[in-house]
Amino acid sequence: MRTRPDGTEYWSARDLMPLMGYSAWRNFEVPLQRAMKAAGNQNIDVATAFAGSRKRVPAGAGSTEKVDFELSRFAAYLVAMNGNPNKPAVAAAQAYFAVRTREAETAPQQTGIPAELVTQLAQLVTDSRVLPAHARARDAPPPGGAAGHRWVSGRSGVAVQVPADDDDADR
Repeated sequence: MRTRPDGTEYWSARDLMPLMGYSAWRNFEVPLQRAMKAAGNQNIDVATAFAGSRKRVPAGAGSTEKVDFELSRFAAYLVAMNGNPNKPAVAAAQAYFAVRTREAETAPQQTGIPAELVTQLAQLVTDSRVLPAHARARDAPPPGGAAGHRWVSGRSGVAVQVPADDDDADR
């Protein structure tokens, strides 16, 4: 994996090729083209996910530039998934991406909501003072109301017990 000046990460297709067990570019182009087709079918911007580039490689007494691609993580994943699974390195790459995908799926999501607020909201939802509105009579307060509190029902259909304010005495 490499990093661009703007901090975004990418894989060079030419660097990935031998890691996946391919010795010739013409053979590696097969899973690369399939991955591009799969991305396009998912309405992924292929030009961005598979950014074209050139790589200087040794050639005899000098060097030459060859076609390369800067692959996003998703593009590298698609290339691995479209590689020949009979190659042990491709099978290992497929397993790597499968494990990383599962880790991402099960990792705590970054919501931008402070952790303390998330904890408080979770407690509110599981608190015994919160009842589904359908679990109570239409106009009757849910059982077990605390003195000095009233029940409020929101759009979500959930009734929540809240402290009564002075205006509630007039009702």
